[in-house]
Amino acid sequence: MKRMVLFFLSFSGLSFGQDLHFSMPEYLSMASNPALAGANSSLQITANYRNQWGSVASPYTTAAASIDARINENRKRGYLVAGGFFVTDKAGDQRITTNTANLNFGYYIRLGKYRKLGVALQGVFGQRGISKDGATYPSQYDGMAYNASLPGENFNNPMFAFMSVGAGLNYSFERKDGYMRQRNKVKYNLGAAVFNPNVPYYSYFLTGNDRLNMRYNVYFDSYFEIKNTEGTIMPGVYAQMQAGSLDIMGGAKYRYVLSYGSQKTEYFKPIALYGGLYYRYNDAVIARFQFEYREFMTGMSYDINISKFKVATGYFGGLELFLRYNIVGGFQNRKKLQ
Repeated sequence: MKRMVLFFLSFSGLSFGQDLHFSMPEYLSMASNPALAGANSSLQITANYRNQWGSVASPYTTAAASIDARINENRKRGYLVAGGFFVTDKAGDQRITTNTANLNFGYYIRLGKYRKLGVALQGVFGQRGISKDGATYPSQYDGMAYNASLPGENFNNPMFAFMSVGAGLNYSFERKDGYMRQRNKVKYNLGAAVFNPNVPYYSYFLTGNDRLNMRYNVYFDSYFEIKNTEGTIMPGVYAQMQAGSLDIMGGAKYRYVLSYGSQKTEYFKPIALYGGLYYRYNDAVIARFQFEYREFMTGMSYDINISKFKVATGYFGGLELFLRYNIVGGFQNRKKLQ
C-alpha cells in the first residue's frame, strides 16, 4: 500500500517537485560542477529564483543563493577555490519542500598562459519534507466515493535528512582582449561532474529503500568576442542524466556593449545588454534577456513549454530571475574610443 501511495503521489506530480535544473545554469554554476567555483571571477555572489507550472496548479518555486571565490589567486602554479550555495524548492499543493546546503572546495592548476584545469569536491546536507494538510489517499475511498472520515496513509517519516557528495573537473581557456578596441577575447569552460555517488537513502518511510540516484553532468559554455565590434556571441550546451532521464539544453546569447568604463573618470559607465534563445530537448524553448552595469548583472528567462504537457499548460512554463555581483566585472575598464 505504501508503494502504491508513493507511486500515486509521484505520478500526480506531488512527490517530486521541479528538478533542480535552471534555464540559466551558468548563474548557479556549482550545481552543474563543483569545479566551477572560482572558475570565472575572483569573487561572485548570485541569487536565483524560479517559478514553474503556475498555470496548472500551485506553482513549483525554487530559490537559491551562492558565493564562490579564488584564494591566493596570484600564485604562479595555481590557486585554491571555495564556494557554497543554498537551494530551497517547494512543489505542489502539499508543499513538498527540499532544502540543501552545499559546500565546495577545489584547486586550479595553471597549464599555460591561457589554460587551467580545476578539480573540486562538494559536500551536501539536505532535508526534505511534506505537509499532510489537505492531502487525500486511496484508503479514504470507501468503494462508492471519497470519505474524509476514513484514515489516511501514515507517513512515519514526513521529514527526513540526507547527506551526499559530488566531484568535478573543469578545463578553462581564456585569451585576453587585444589593445583598446581590438576585441578578440575568447573564453570557454568544458567540464564534467558526478553527484550522489554514495546513493543516499531518500524515503518518507523508515523502512523504505528509496535512494537518491547518481547524477552526471557535462557542459560547454563559451565567450567569443566579434573582432572590432561591440558584440559577443556566447554559445553553450548543458546536459545531465539521472536514473535514465536525460536533460539536454543548448543555445546561445548575444552580448552588446553600449558603453565601456573608464579608469580616469566616472562619466563613462560600463553597460551591456544580452539576448538569447535556448532549447531544452522535448521540453521548452527558452527566451533570455540580461542587463549588465559595472559589477552587477541581472537577467530573466521564460520557458515556453512545447512538451506533451502543453495541453495542460497552454505553452506556459517557467519564469526565472537572477542577480549577480561580480568583483571582476564583465568589462575591461577602458574608455571607449570616439
